[in-house]
Amino acid sequence: MSAWIDVPVSATPCGADGKVLWVETTETPQSLAAQWAPGLEARVDACEAGDNPRLSYFLPPQVGPDMPIACLYGTEVGYLVRRANETSRALGPSGRLRGVFRLPTVAEYQCILGERPTAGTACDRGNVLDRSYPGWYDAPGAGYDCDDGYPLLAPVTFGAPNAYGLLGLWGNVNEKMAEERWSYGMSYLSVPALDGLKPGRGGLGGISGLEQGMRLVFEPARRPTPSRPAEPVAKVEVRGTPCGPEGSTLWVESTETPRSVARSLDESFTLTMDSCAEYREPRVPREILRSQDIEDEPAACLSQYEARYIAALLTEQGAAISVDGVEMSGRFRLPTAGEYACYAGALPDRKYPCKYANIRDQSYEAAGLVSPTGGPYCSDGYPVLAPVGSGLPNAYGLYGVWGNVHEWLDEPDSLAGGSFTSGFGESLESVRHEAYGALPRITFGMRLVFEPYVSERPARP
Repeated sequence: MSAWIDVPVSATPCGADGKVLWVETTETPQSLAAQWAPGLEARVDACEAGDNPRLSYFLPPQVGPDMPIACLYGTEVGYLVRRANETSRALGPSGRLRGVFRLPTVAEYQCILGERPTAGTACDRGNVLDRSYPGWYDAPGAGYDCDDGYPLLAPVTFGAPNAYGLLGLWGNVNEKMAEERWSYGMSYLSVPALDGLKPGRGGLGGISGLEQGMRLVFEPARRPTPSRPAEPVAKVEVRGTPCGPEGSTLWVESTETPRSVARSLDESFTLTMDSCAEYREPRVPREILRSQDIEDEPAACLSQYEARYIAALLTEQGAAISVDGVEMSGRFRLPTAGEYACYAGALPDRKYPCKYANIRDQSYEAAGLVSPTGGPYCSDGYPVLAPVGSGLPNAYGLYGVWGNVHEWLDEPDSLAGGSFTSGFGESLESVRHEAYGALPRITFGMRLVFEPYVSERPARP
């Protein structure tokens, strides 16, 4: 591979039995995240505009190589950790180290924090809610009576280090922990009323705000060689289509990837549909959303990085497909735009599409989700998400390719097909581009394609 990416680390006595635990010296910066997941850094400004629409017009941009990566979902953190282990080495005082990156546990984090600063030194040690925050004058006395000069995020090198040489532990962003869906520490929103300077756990049901970042720890060790399980970890049903190179067979997941598959791969995929949708889709009534959290619905509210993470986990953990009783092993990936156009084909009935696609129809409008463009005069019975496999298949036996959720493609920030919000005047077979940093929405899902490994046969003498 090309040159390793260096991740600066510092030594702490916070490992098991007092052993050395190497800790990323700062919060993970956007410069590293951009190398592990190109484009993810654009999420930060999009997140700022969504979380702080009133402030985002006059506050400085939050994107920069020395700014912390933020607005992360737990599963995106998992993707970044994976990419760090594939491409990077820890850089200690005496050179590069070999081993494994991971997230810290709460117990480790409590150890590496070191001595807590006093209220009088809060602005020197970390970026907290102080006089530089625009809301200070709306609620005088709510924050710290000092000024660190940063209204929202600060560079990862800001502030004085703790006893172990670590920066930013007492502010700027909360940092994701190994414990499922929890973050720890203080952020630019921390105030004295929130238990003073004592760190606390936080989480928003899988939804992340601008204050949610990360920091890696590093264990010098040999990387374990993964062993393939005796049985596949997940069942993925595919159909053969003539959409491979030069008309060869392309194996395509028969439905949108269901939530049950995502959750079987990584417990961090316990994002609830209602919490995601309430945060990103305020128009949808909560009572409808809370009825949506069932296993046979598509995995939704996914970013493109999460979709790629699911594909990589399926490949790594030994998922396989069976065709006519013969098991095939290979790799899963996202489809290209050309492949989607081939295996989706044209919608057979544009006047009454509800039997083929879950789109914005009479059931959507009957639930009070009315939009200016309206929908067709039919009903699929599902106002929001439908179970995977609903409706009639297309010519290749694939379900839901024109509706329910937009499906991530392999091209940057690109999705294909319609969703339950698509109506008249919208092409249900088109490719759309998300240029605002790909903030996950309830309408963003995925469908995988499968490439069998080609076994090499010895040449005949």
